[in-house]
Amino acid sequence: MMKPARSSHSVWSQVSHDLRQPIQSLLLLTHVMALTDDAEQRQATSHSMEAALADLQEMLDQITFAAKLADGVECPHSDRFELAQLMRDKVAAVAETADIHGKILSSNLSETWVFGDRRIIADLLSNIALNVIKFAAKGTIAVEASAAAGGHGYVEFAFSGAWPSPSQMKTLFVEIRRTAGGAPTSKPGLGLIQAIMDGTGCQLRLIRSAQTCRLRVEIPQNSLSIRS
Repeated sequence: MMKPARSSHSVWSQVSHDLRQPIQSLLLLTHVMALTDDAEQRQATSHSMEAALADLQEMLDQITFAAKLADGVECPHSDRFELAQLMRDKVAAVAETADIHGKILSSNLSETWVFGDRRIIADLLSNIALNVIKFAAKGTIAVEASAAAGGHGYVEFAFSGAWPSPSQMKTLFVEIRRTAGGAPTSKPGLGLIQAIMDGTGCQLRLIRSAQTCRLRVEIPQNSLSIRS
């Protein structure tokens, strides 16, 4: 069983702060809706409210899942799954956000079977993808999924720019990047992804050259290759 990376007080203080954001958005949007008779404005406001509700539902799901992990009620459900198909879905989901940020996603995804909790690893990869889209320099972000030596599959994001610096790596998971209604947003996240990743056997590596940064997530291909 994984150990939480932060105290319960710290986690739940952050949770309380995070939940206020979509709730306050909903209150403001409700006020805007009440003050306008313009049909287009009401429709746009309605879409924004739906996005805020989706954010709130996502947060509640993460809180419930994290609480169950912390209490030992639920454990990661590890199984074999195909990594390339998961990444095709993720690339498609964030393509619009990449376009808004002036980035182009290219992908080279080879059939690769890995071992772990698909839901947790999917959340992890989404978080990294959205961080890369936000902070990488404009241009092409190359996404690769394949198998590596040593019994691991990997997903790698290659891009130009100075982000992240080695000192920023430790805070990479403090903020979870989300999209709402197609528009990129940056909000303080629950900060639980790193703690959850610690129990998956995944490893995060930063590989730098003069012009390019490669952020690689190594994922076990079987239970024997999970690092303690």
